[in-house]
Amino acid sequence: MIRHPEYTRARFAQTTERLRGLVYPETRAVDGLVVAGPVERIPFDDAQALDYRPAELGERFGPLWATYWFRVRATVPDEWRGRRVDLLWSSRSEATLWIGGRAVQGLNPHHRDAVVADHAEPGPLELQVELACNGLFGRQDAPVEIERCEVAVFAQDAWRLLHDFETLRALEADPGLDPGWGGELRAGLNRFCNEWDPAILEALYEHHNGTAAHEVAAIGHAHIDTAWLWPLAETYRKTVRTFSSQTRYMDDYPEYRFACSQAQQYAWIKERDPDLWERIRERVARGQFVPVGGSWVEPDCNIPSGESLLRQFLHGQRFFEREFGVRCREFW
Repeated sequence: MIRHPEYTRARFAQTTERLRGLVYPETRAVDGLVVAGPVERIPFDDAQALDYRPAELGERFGPLWATYWFRVRATVPDEWRGRRVDLLWSSRSEATLWIGGRAVQGLNPHHRDAVVADHAEPGPLELQVELACNGLFGRQDAPVEIERCEVAVFAQDAWRLLHDFETLRALEADPGLDPGWGGELRAGLNRFCNEWDPAILEALYEHHNGTAAHEVAAIGHAHIDTAWLWPLAETYRKTVRTFSSQTRYMDDYPEYRFACSQAQQYAWIKERDPDLWERIRERVARGQFVPVGGSWVEPDCNIPSGESLLRQFLHGQRFFEREFGVRCREFW
């Protein structure tokens, strides 16, 4: 009997969903969820003085560009002691998780989980979420709605297995893959679906390209237009969400590098969020957070005069030299 590749790939998709379900083996509803708003974009300290009311799952929020602040109360049970605990949040919008007055991670439709404790202690958790009523690209294609708000135990081994499997699954589906290796890869993944043995995936990862193949260095980057499809004030919040997430990833992955341009965005953080600014400075010093480009923003290169472009570099390079002791050697 000849196996049909599409039948096998459908089985791979089922295995992915089973693995995904193991990443958070235990979840708990939060004890309380209250909300204040709509309000303008306000600092964290100002949000503490707002009037809060009970909020419910399924509740919708708006209009476009409005801001709401949520307070989340949860309890870590005794059996979760010492384990990593995450917030699972889905609102179809961008948002920022705040813990103890610090912006710790961005949330959006593609990133709906955030670490709240690496080694949890039993007892109460107090969290805050700053919700922005917009999607990723300055619009909102679906209503902003609180679909999920839970705390959960994170299973590192299941998460790693999921992503190891998903990477190999995507490689197997690539039409440009060598047929011989593709058949071997498909057979190995199919065997994993039967046996669930991580050693099967490890053996598949031992296959390498030939010595003539390119070596690729992957560097993180977030292309945040300083002015584009959203109000300028929203750009600042995008930098907070993005930069807080990146500094968190650097704690988990010391080898991770993030290239970040536009001195203006660094300057906003320095002026408005001293805590996040110090996190960025520390990681620049470690070589993880990498200033690039040398210009104040990523300028249009059609309309400005030569003098305008020179000023971009003058002010940008001065900022990077003054704040980080580095001069960018590339244009971005």
